[in-house]
Amino acid sequence: MSLLLFALSRFRHIFTALTLCTPAALQVACGGGGSTIVQTPVPSNQPTFSHVVLLVEESHSYSEVIGNSSMPNFNSLAAQYGLATQSFADLANNALPQYSFIAPNVDDDAHNGSLAQADTWLQSNVIVPLTASPAFQSTLLIITFDEGNQADLDHGGGHIATVMVNPKAKKGFRSTNTYQHQSTLRLILAGSGVNSFPGLSAVAPDMTEFFTGP
Repeated sequence: MSLLLFALSRFRHIFTALTLCTPAALQVACGGGGSTIVQTPVPSNQPTFSHVVLLVEESHSYSEVIGNSSMPNFNSLAAQYGLATQSFADLANNALPQYSFIAPNVDDDAHNGSLAQADTWLQSNVIVPLTASPAFQSTLLIITFDEGNQADLDHGGGHIATVMVNPKAKKGFRSTNTYQHQSTLRLILAGSGVNSFPGLSAVAPDMTEFFTGP
């Protein structure tokens, strides 16, 4: 299935999920809790994108991924674009939707299959068609992992690899700031032009440091 068809098939479900992303709905996923959260403002240099694509791999920690020769394509992206070195988990026709969620099957997302298999799938099904499309110029692709391996409990869900792919991303940039999935959610929303964030994404650190400008 092409990236476009896959993205379109997922969009309806993701749009429904996003419309339910109120503070109450995200109390568990984003740590909403019962107290009032005072939202931090969106920085003036926050870039926006015509398309945002989030690709989530499975159950491998940062140390297993970065520098691993089994994932040359992922590591090439990490070297060329922005890499969050302190990211942690918490439990071709220019017609992409504004938001796409890509979840490969359990063999191709490295849950059951190997990292090499996941990397090959990533290159063939996402990187090649996306970067060849005119839509790439205004698209943010975020590649991350849902959690580290079972032995990695750093910050609750493990130290994971997260890469920002976009022409505006600082080349070869490696952030040493600490981020969790709440910051990823904030970036997705802010990058889509939203300025009100649910749960702890309202106060999560911004990820604007990865980009050269708005």
